[in-house]
Order: sequence, then C-alpha cells, then structure tokens
Amino acid sequence: MYKKFALLLPLVALLLGACHNDNDTPGPTICPTDNAWSYTGQLDVTPLEGSPFTAFAESDIVFTLAPADEKTHTLMIPKIKFVEQMPVYISFDVRGIELIDDEKGGFAFSIDETIPYRNGAPYDPDGKGTYTIRNLRGSSPDGATLSVSFDCYTMHVDYRGNR
Repeated sequence: MYKKFALLLPLVALLLGACHNDNDTPGPTICPTDNAWSYTGQLDVTPLEGSPFTAFAESDIVFTLAPADEKTHTLMIPKIKFVEQMPVYISFDVRGIELIDDEKGGFAFSIDETIPYRNGAPYDPDGKGTYTIRNLRGSSPDGATLSVSFDCYTMHVDYRGNR
C-alpha cells in the first residue's frame, strides 16, 4: 500500500503544479462554439500492465468536441481523474483531431500519440512525455453518442457519453 502511495505522490505534485500559475489566469483555450458537441457520460479507467493503480469509474463526465479550424477539432475534457487517488480533477484538451465522416451521419477519429494541452500550453512537465495520450480512438455512429478510448500514464481510459 505504501508503495502505491509513494508512486502517486510525484503524479499528484505534477498535477497540482499544473493547476496553478503565477497570476491564476488560465492561458488561451479553445472555447466551445455553436458548432461544438457536448456529451455527458461514464468514464471507466483501468490499469495498464504493470500499473500500481486500480480500476475505477466516474459518471457525469463531460467531453466536448469543438471546431478548432477548418480541418481540425479539439476534444475538451474539463474534469477528469486518471487514478482514483488523485485529490483533484484536472482539465485538458486534445488538439488536432480530424473527424472522418462515415457518410451515415456519424464520424470517427484517431491519433496514435499526442501531448495534451493544459491551460493553453502543451502539458509535458518533466519533458519526457510522461502524460502523452496514446492510442486515442473515438467514434460516434449518429452524432448523438460518443465513444472515446486512450492510454495515459499507466492507465487506459474508456468513455461513453450522450448529447
């Protein structure tokens, strides 16, 4: 038990540090527009092989897809925890998402690897890509539901939401 707690302390310190800046003014972020789609749903987080953490679930989690420019969207997640022991929720954005229309009213997207954004800047506090989002996959067969999965740190995230 102590070993798990000791492994969690650096993560918590990094995340708490990322939640604060000198003037408490968040950097620029992409804001939802009339074209944004917000989904509310279930988040299931499971440990990857070798992770010291345990699985947990959260409900009423919001994911929002908003257009960033003519070609890409941003996935905004204003409240998420990657391990149950995290004392605070964090927010981050995944940028550069290209939606692929399935010609039936739905869409899909995928990114093999990307650094998430926090307070308007890439979130890589240790310079080693520790919190890189990997294997991001998303789909919506009808625009009314959204499924997203990805790996971050030592955890796998599955999300299912409805508009």
